[in-house]
Amino acid sequence: MFVKKIQTLFLLQAFFMGFGSAEAQSSDTLHGTGKKIRDIYASVGYLRPPVWIADVSSFQGMAPGSALLKGDLMQVEKENYASGPVYSAAEGLFVNPVFNRNFCFQGGITFKIKDNEARDFEGPWLRLGFSHFNNSYLLAGGNYRSRDNRTDTFYMVNNQPVSRDSGVYRNVEARYRRQATYVEGNFLYKVNASGIVSAYGGGGILLGLQHSGRLDVRAGTYQQVWDSITVSGTQKVLYQRQNTVSHTSESFDIKPGLSFGAFLNVGVDLRLGEKYNFFRHLHFNAELKPLFRTESVKNQGWQSSVVWIGLAGFRYDLE
Repeated sequence: MFVKKIQTLFLLQAFFMGFGSAEAQSSDTLHGTGKKIRDIYASVGYLRPPVWIADVSSFQGMAPGSALLKGDLMQVEKENYASGPVYSAAEGLFVNPVFNRNFCFQGGITFKIKDNEARDFEGPWLRLGFSHFNNSYLLAGGNYRSRDNRTDTFYMVNNQPVSRDSGVYRNVEARYRRQATYVEGNFLYKVNASGIVSAYGGGGILLGLQHSGRLDVRAGTYQQVWDSITVSGTQKVLYQRQNTVSHTSESFDIKPGLSFGAFLNVGVDLRLGEKYNFFRHLHFNAELKPLFRTESVKNQGWQSSVVWIGLAGFRYDLE
């Protein structure tokens, strides 16, 4: 709740600073430095961050009170892997694919640091703002163990011999998810900045927290019994099958951790009008933003990744 209030405060501050400057004349300088607030901006983005596979036993330190992260499933041979029930005698890694679909929001204000019209590009501009990434998974891992009992029971049906086989499959899986909020600074250069269509590019850094972390633990037991009728010699025909499934789950809050990163960005900007004053100042922009970030996770150390973010939004020019 506290983090959401901070995010709202950032957003309101950025917008009120921008509109307050517009009403007081956009040509006013900021504390006598000569750096002018040129616009306010807001955009939303889409990304698909990776999920890293971790040894399930490493999650024990994140949730010492877990009842599921104990026992014989914590130590298995790692040669095999499975994404679903396996009823032959085996053990290994349980790998259940996790598909992240993540959204982000960014907003802030822009200063023009220097007028440089002698070159083919103009700038630099400095964007100061914040960005927020909603819930997505970062780590996942699991183990499984199965056993089978071949032909452990015989009985008769209509004078036909029926053999019963059974198998038991058990697994445990842990997944860590979180949100992240950053303050960021971004230097930009623009081409044809005063035109209807312009392009821009630059780079920046961000610093913040990954927060609202949750560790989800899930264990399952799958039991299958199948009866077969022997029709001739060793040839068998399936007579009936029964499946029994049970699941148990736990969830734990994980404390926040520091996160920081660096990024490049390139985009295009379109002014939305000429006739009416409001639309003459309103711009639509689309941006591609490759981001490297690293995050500190309890008992897991620093986890780093590279993501590609596609952003689209609006900015309001105060000049």
